[in-house]
Amino acid sequence: RCPEGWDPDYWYDMRNYLEEFSDEDRLRTRTPMTCYDDDFSEEMTYGHRGTDRALSFLEKSEGEDFFLTVSYDEPHHPFLCPKEYFEMYRDYEIPKRPNVWDRLEGKPEHQRVWAGDAIHEDKDALTIADVYRHFLGCNSYVDYEIGRLLDTIERLAPDALVIYTSDHGDHAQSHSMHNKGATMYEENVNIPLLVKGGHIVPKQTVSDAPVSHIDIAPTILEHFDISKPKFLEGNSLMPGLKDPAVRVNEEVFIEFGRYEVDHDGFGGFQPIRCVFDGRYKLAINLLSSDELYDLESDPYEMTNLIEAPDHVEQRNALHDRLIDWMNETRDPFRGYYWQRRPWRTDAPPAHWEFTRKTRQRENEEYEPRQLDYSTGLPMTDAVRGKG
Repeated sequence: RCPEGWDPDYWYDMRNYLEEFSDEDRLRTRTPMTCYDDDFSEEMTYGHRGTDRALSFLEKSEGEDFFLTVSYDEPHHPFLCPKEYFEMYRDYEIPKRPNVWDRLEGKPEHQRVWAGDAIHEDKDALTIADVYRHFLGCNSYVDYEIGRLLDTIERLAPDALVIYTSDHGDHAQSHSMHNKGATMYEENVNIPLLVKGGHIVPKQTVSDAPVSHIDIAPTILEHFDISKPKFLEGNSLMPGLKDPAVRVNEEVFIEFGRYEVDHDGFGGFQPIRCVFDGRYKLAINLLSSDELYDLESDPYEMTNLIEAPDHVEQRNALHDRLIDWMNETRDPFRGYYWQRRPWRTDAPPAHWEFTRKTRQRENEEYEPRQLDYSTGLPMTDAVRGKG
C-alpha cells in the first residue's frame, strides 16, 4: 500500500509486482531456472517493470522539481534476469582476495560458527559456485536497467542530482564466509555511493572521507532547501560533494541487531555496534569478542588488534566515541555492558542508572516538550538529576 506522501500512481514494491502474476508465474519468479525458459523475457523481472514506471514518472515530471527513488530487488536472490547475463560468467572465477585464507584465529566465535567447515577448505582449489554466476549476471543485468534510467534522466532532467547506493555487500568467501550478516568486514559494510549532477559535484572526483546512509536524507533535504529535523542523526554531505577535500564526519557508526522470530540465522541474536574513522575500525560484538582493525596497514582485516598494547590509545578513543554516540542517539540497547569490555581496564564501575540519560530527547518540532517523571515539570536536558 502506498504510504502517505508518495504518489500512488507510481508506488511499486515487491508485493505489487507479485500480485501482477498468476499463482503459477509467481512461483516462476522465485527461481533462477525460470530464466532458461523459452517464454522468459526481461518484462517478467521486477527491475524492468520498476524502471518502466520510473521512466513514465520522468516523462510526466519534465520541467518540474521532483524527488524520485527507484529501488531494485536485483541482484538479490532469486537472481531473475535474461539468461545471456548468466552466460557472461559461465567460465568466470571471482579473483581471490587475500582474506579468503582467513582461518578466523583471534576473531569472534560467532564468525567461526557462521563459517563452519569453510574455515578448513582448500582455498587454492576454491572456484566460483553456480550461485555466484547468477549473482554476478544479475548485477550486470541491473546495470542495464539503471542505464535505461540514467539515459532518460540525461535527456529529460540533465541537471538532476543523482545518488546511487546499495544496502550491503557480500563476503563472497572472504573471511571464509558467504552472503551478508553479522560482521563489520569491508566486504559486508563498505558499499558504493556515487553522486552526479545538480551543478554541485565536480566530475571524476573521489573522496575517502567516511560517510553513512544516514547522511543521505539530510543531503536531499538541503538540496531542496528544507531544514533537517532534529530526529535525523546524519549530516548533509553537500560540503563534501562540492569539495571532496571537505570531511563532513570525523567517524561513522555501523550497527547490526537483526533478530526475527522466523529468521534466526547468523547464529541467532548478534547485537553489534561499530565505529570507523576512515582508518581504524572498532567493532563491539556484545555476545562475543571484539575487533579492532587498522585498514591502512591491514586493508583485508586479517589481524585483530583489540588486545594490541601499541593500539590502546586509538582503541579507547574510538570506544569512548561509540559509547557517547549510543547515549546521544538513545540507542535502545545501550548500557554499561558495552562499556565494560574485558580489554577496557579503566571502565567505570557498573551502576543501575548508567548515564542517567532518559529515554526521551527534546523534540518540539513534532510534540510538546516531555515532562520529567520525577518532578512532573518540563524536561530541561533529558538527564535525570543526580541528587
